[in-house]
Amino acid sequence: MENKDHDTWHLIALHVSLNGHSFKKILNILENDFNYKYITINDFEGSGRYGLFYDTREVSFTGKVFSFNEIYAILEEVTFFDWVDFFLFQEYPDDWRFPEDYDYIPLIADSDGLVRGVDSGYIYVYTPREDVIETVKKNYTAEQIDIIETKELKDFYVPY
Repeated sequence: MENKDHDTWHLIALHVSLNGHSFKKILNILENDFNYKYITINDFEGSGRYGLFYDTREVSFTGKVFSFNEIYAILEEVTFFDWVDFFLFQEYPDDWRFPEDYDYIPLIADSDGLVRGVDSGYIYVYTPREDVIETVKKNYTAEQIDIIETKELKDFYVPY
């Protein structure tokens, strides 16, 4: 995969509820408007209709490649996220791997975008596509859009 950490990227931080519906909305926008086709998950931690819903060694989503429809089915079960990373791809990511110890910037650079749930109340969208900004502005209120930044990917702070 091409490493894009020196390219210009954009960060959009949305202050919304971290539930399955909120993620389905932003992922649906990105799938339909920008031709993303595949997703991998990392750091999946939250609550579901039937109790805790999180990535464990026994039931792991990390590193698996999903279609958007598969992700939407999972999101139907999630009532609240503490943390989650959805790495987006336009082509099937044959060589995608999550190393044990990793830095977010190279992982983001090896994807086509990232949608993160952090701090129990924010969705962060990292994208190299400037046109995503205008589309997000059309679908979210000014009060929901907390941050829009543009700079080299390596210069972003990625909260954890």
